[in-house]
Amino acid sequence: MVGGGTYDKERLSADVKKIVEEETRIWGSNPNKRYVFITHNYQSGGGGLEHLNSTVLGASRTAYSNEGSYKTYLSLIAHEYFHLWNVKRLRPKALGPFNYDQENYTTGLWIMEGFTSYYDNLIIKRCGFFSELEYLNLLANDFTTVLNRPGHHIQSAAEASFDAWIKYYRQDENSPNSSISYYNKGAMLTVLLDLKIIAASKGTKKLDHVLKEAYNHFYLDQNRGFEEDEFQRLVEEFTGISVSDIFKAAHENGELDYNAYFNLVGYEIIDINAESKTLGIGISHQKMMGFKPLLQ
Repeated sequence: MVGGGTYDKERLSADVKKIVEEETRIWGSNPNKRYVFITHNYQSGGGGLEHLNSTVLGASRTAYSNEGSYKTYLSLIAHEYFHLWNVKRLRPKALGPFNYDQENYTTGLWIMEGFTSYYDNLIIKRCGFFSELEYLNLLANDFTTVLNRPGHHIQSAAEASFDAWIKYYRQDENSPNSSISYYNKGAMLTVLLDLKIIAASKGTKKLDHVLKEAYNHFYLDQNRGFEEDEFQRLVEEFTGISVSDIFKAAHENGELDYNAYFNLVGYEIIDINAESKTLGIGISHQKMMGFKPLLQ
C-alpha cells in the first residue's frame, strides 16, 4: 500500500484471499507462487493495470471506511487479478508476443475486457460481499450505461476494440454519440453467453468451464494466442451449442433480444423508466463554487 489509507489490514488480507481462491478455482491452476497487489492511495483515484506477476491499482485513501466504496475496490482487485489468466496468458494472437515496431490491432478486447468486466462483480458476489440484489443492480448498470449512449447504434463491441487507441482513449464531445465501451458492451454479451450455456446444459456447464478449457488448450497446451473464430469454435465444441448469435452481435451495432436469454433462467430485464413522462435533451449542468474577496 503506497500512501496512507483507512484500510483494515487484516480484513483486507482476508477478503483478497477469498478473491484469489475463487479465481484460482475457476481457472483450475495458478501460474504464480508470488503475486503482488500494489495500491497507490490518492485523495481520489481508481483504475488498474495488470502485469504477469502483479497489478498496480489506484484508490481513494478514505474509501475503505465506506462499505460501498470498499466493495468497489474489491471488485477492482477481482478485475485485475482475473487478467492474470485472461489477457496475460489466454489472449488473442494480436496481444502477444507483440511487434513493437508497429501498431497491434485486435477486435478481441470485447472478450478480454468484456469477460473480465462480467466476472469482477460476479466473483465479489460469489465471495459473499454483494447480495443478490446488489449484484443484479450492478449487472443492470452495464445495460443502462450502454443503452443510454447513442453510440451503441453506431459502433459494435469489436469496432470499439479495434479503435481503442484513437477513440476510447481519445474521448471528445461527440464520443457518446458515436462510440461505446467494449468493457460494458462486452460484459453484456458475456452474460448472454453464460446464460445460454447454463440453460442449454441444464446447469451442468457454465462459462467457468469454457474458460478453463480455453486456458488449458491455447495457453498451457499450445502456448499461443487465439483467433476469434478459434475461440468461438472451442466454445461450441465444448458445450455442444451454437453461440454464433453472440459472436456475430459483437461485430454488429444494435442490440439482441436480451430477454430471450434472461428468460431462460427466470429473469427479465426491464426499462424502469419506460412509463416516465419526464423529457430531457441530454444536457447536464452543475454549480461551480469559488471565492471572491469581501473587501475591495
